Amino acid sequence: GTRVFVSNSGGDGSEAGTGTVSIIDAGSRTVIGSIAVGKQPQGIAVSPDGRGLYVANNGQPLGTVAVVDLATSKVIKKITVGHNPQGLAVTPDGKWVYVANQCGDTADCIAKDGTVTANGTVSVIDTTALRVVATVQVDMEPFGVAVAVTADGPQVLDPSYRHSSPE
Repeated sequence: GTRVFVSNSGGDGSEAGTGTVSIIDAGSRTVIGSIAVGKQPQGIAVSPDGRGLYVANNGQPLGTVAVVDLATSKVIKKITVGHNPQGLAVTPDGKWVYVANQCGDTADCIAKDGTVTANGTVSVIDTTALRVVATVQVDMEPFGVAVAVTADGPQVLDPSYRHSSPE
């Protein structure tokens, strides 16, 4: 409850144009640091123990999740996930990170005639091994993901976003 993290897209979208995460002191409301995390950072999630930060980095053809050690403010690993990762969520026990990969309007997902050629996915990251252990096919453009704790245990919710035209 003492820090706020904000993703900042940077540069021209190339890896050289690295985006950052600003660290803001919640009490003074001032920026106290910045971490270079990768291309076009989107969603951010903090581990339940407050030691780790996970940042979804949008990229082409695939994106990454930057894993940040908050004690050192350093990226310790970038994990390759699916197309256009957006939102992510950490389970309450901190063992898993779920990443919504939007796919969206990329050449890898939409043919020139408008036909959907690939759907979005949810990547499941094991936070101990720091690798993707499963990929789940979902609707075309999942934008966010949430973990809800129910009587049956943790449940992953995919509020898939469907783009619809006014026609």
